[in-house]
Amino acid sequence: MTDSMKGVPLCTFADALRPLPAGVMDEPYARTDLLSLLDRGTVDELERRYGSKLTSDGIRKLHRRHLEDVGFETICRIRASSMFAMSSSMEELVEEDPRHAMFDRIRSSMWHWGAGRPVWNDYVAAYEGLRSFSVDLPDFEARITWTNTSCDGNQSDHCDTWLDGHFAYLIHYRGIHVMTLGFSLADAGRLLVQQVQLASPRGNRWLFRIPGNRMEFAVDLFRRAFAAHEILVVDGVDLARRNIAGYTRTLLRQQRLVETLRKRRDGPEGNELTRVRFNQAVIEERQLADQIEGLEADVPRLAALYGDCGRYRRADAQVVNQMTHYRLAA
Repeated sequence: MTDSMKGVPLCTFADALRPLPAGVMDEPYARTDLLSLLDRGTVDELERRYGSKLTSDGIRKLHRRHLEDVGFETICRIRASSMFAMSSSMEELVEEDPRHAMFDRIRSSMWHWGAGRPVWNDYVAAYEGLRSFSVDLPDFEARITWTNTSCDGNQSDHCDTWLDGHFAYLIHYRGIHVMTLGFSLADAGRLLVQQVQLASPRGNRWLFRIPGNRMEFAVDLFRRAFAAHEILVVDGVDLARRNIAGYTRTLLRQQRLVETLRKRRDGPEGNELTRVRFNQAVIEERQLADQIEGLEADVPRLAALYGDCGRYRRADAQVVNQMTHYRLAA
């Protein structure tokens, strides 16, 4: 039976990462004795295959077909301890295994939304929160996704849903995607809620099944899963302004394309293909202008939505990447 639900099932992330005691890998890119993480049988087998004594640096250079032998956590520690690009074998593994892909996005998110680099226990706390999220209501299920690039504000890597943050939980009701909870992980143990969006403007009677308003519902879910994190909610006006700025930059590029195609169409090399491309570019230019107009009209609604978190009140404001986020107080 085909699975029509969007995103990656959270049961995919059954493997936990273990925190380390103070003083061990508590600096960015701190190295650890990777050899000590392997059982004797695995070490013996790898040494037999390679025909030489295995070292921690040797583990970092393992061929793809042997990477699985060292285990998920060890590979994560390799990635956390290296400031350099990984081998092609390692990158292939990240692309193919959603556990490693999600771990990789933690680093991207914290780098983008923080002043420094994460240390190992930052990864552990974030990964544990990501995999422990759930909606404990009948007929509801959450799945996770992340952007298809290392940046936020992009398409999902798994479906056609737009994400305002690096990550999102796709909330399903009776198998249908009904809500997107987009967020980013920042430094200093902060989680930034940046998208609480209905999948459709109509047919949302399921909202009567959730307690409180939708913002309060989302914050409750994040607080339960990310108990070690401070939850902040984006300012609705700043979110709208960022989205408008992004669409405006795209519109300017599209306008330059339209002018280039206009000159080609009207020049001596103009042909039917050039005319078709010009007409399509004009249509896309108008669509972008309409989208910007819609976003500008939507600013008051977003301000009201993100400003009302039910029983949570907005406390002090924190500006991260020129966007205001509010710490919440119950």
